[in-house]
Amino acid sequence: MDNWIFTALSEKDIDEVERIEKESFSEPWSRDAFEDATDNGFHRIYCLKLGTENGDITVAYIGWAVVSGEAEITNVAVDAKFRGKGCGNELMKHAMAAFEKEDVEKVFLEVRAGNAPAIGLYEKFGFRGIGVRKNFYRFPTEDAIVMMKNMISE
Repeated sequence: MDNWIFTALSEKDIDEVERIEKESFSEPWSRDAFEDATDNGFHRIYCLKLGTENGDITVAYIGWAVVSGEAEITNVAVDAKFRGKGCGNELMKHAMAAFEKEDVEKVFLEVRAGNAPAIGLYEKFGFRGIGVRKNFYRFPTEDAIVMMKNMISE
């Protein structure tokens, strides 16, 4: 869509982000966790909003932490009503551009082993599986695939 807007997470966005988080994950981050992440200096959370004539609607968000040239994507979630409409792709394009600006060398993430759409998205952006964390997720119990992208041209 042409009317996507990216903004850093602000206090006014937290209610919508928290709602999307709860609808997306069996062990969601709390409001306090989002507030703490935005205050710690190395975590970034961005909202993807859809601009409408009635105002902007938060439809997805992505979060990551950057330390010593490495990033870890900590959160990616899309409002259920907007899944399959390219939001995840837009989030990842935004994140990849930010990683380049911050001179990030490697990016890591964990994803449920059974989340084929997310795995496909990450592979599209050059991530590859580098390991498995057995029984990492709960409700239901499931392995996590650890994925990595080398941002430095090989």
